[in-house]
Amino acid sequence: MVEAVRGVPAPPHRAAPSLVANFLPVRFHGQAFHAGVVPFDSRERLDGLRAELQGTHVVAREGNQIVCVPLTADSRLVGTEEKFAISDFRHLTMRLVREALVNEVIGMGYRLRSFKQPCFVSRFRQQDLLAQCAGDQREALAGVHVFPQYRLDARANGPSARMGIVVGLKTRYEVDLTVRELLDRGFGVEGRYVLARTGEVPFHPHLDECAYRKLVGAVESVRAGRLHLRDAPAVSEVGAGEAWLEGRLDTFQDVVAFLTGGRQGRCWNGSMRRRSL
Repeated sequence: MVEAVRGVPAPPHRAAPSLVANFLPVRFHGQAFHAGVVPFDSRERLDGLRAELQGTHVVAREGNQIVCVPLTADSRLVGTEEKFAISDFRHLTMRLVREALVNEVIGMGYRLRSFKQPCFVSRFRQQDLLAQCAGDQREALAGVHVFPQYRLDARANGPSARMGIVVGLKTRYEVDLTVRELLDRGFGVEGRYVLARTGEVPFHPHLDECAYRKLVGAVESVRAGRLHLRDAPAVSEVGAGEAWLEGRLDTFQDVVAFLTGGRQGRCWNGSMRRRSL
């Protein structure tokens, strides 16, 4: 504490600066919202309401009740109407914010990789970091990309205990070429891990195509156009034309080196790193 000396007042206390760069505080119009409430009697009822009201309501459990919050003015009331103060139901409020974020991202023309924490990849041509620095290798590298990936995490308690959105940003390495296309070009895939559509992710019209692809195992051998796998808990083999290489950095670098005939050095080590996120 700085004391006043000879009548000169101590300087005013200064709050610690906020050094958060990727947090967006949320401001609300009003202090409460209305929703319908029904008793919680089973997980099956909760899941059933979520399926029934998908797209029109946010359905969440709050203690011994299920809250059904209408998303539009013309959405029907489900259950008994109650009023919820934003300050008292922060997690439920941020569920509404998350739903608004999902709708906003879809409205912008993106497909989501995840809905729980809205995540999407910006695949606009001008956003491809690899294409920007490929130079005369652009045609050779047309099947591989480095895109920005965004994650929007709606937090009930962010910095300074405020409600808001944490924005995550990372680079995403993608190999569009199927394993068959790489094999046809002479690229060796033995020992490398691959992705395939396993059917475990339900179809959704706004889901990113890549979200359906799951890690299925490492290629042990290739026979008659089929990839025989190891470390594969779900499937033992998959068609080469229905599989893609995992987008891990070392694999991606190997593919880039192969496609450019070893002439990727200037692109990858110079311009690419300067443009890296």
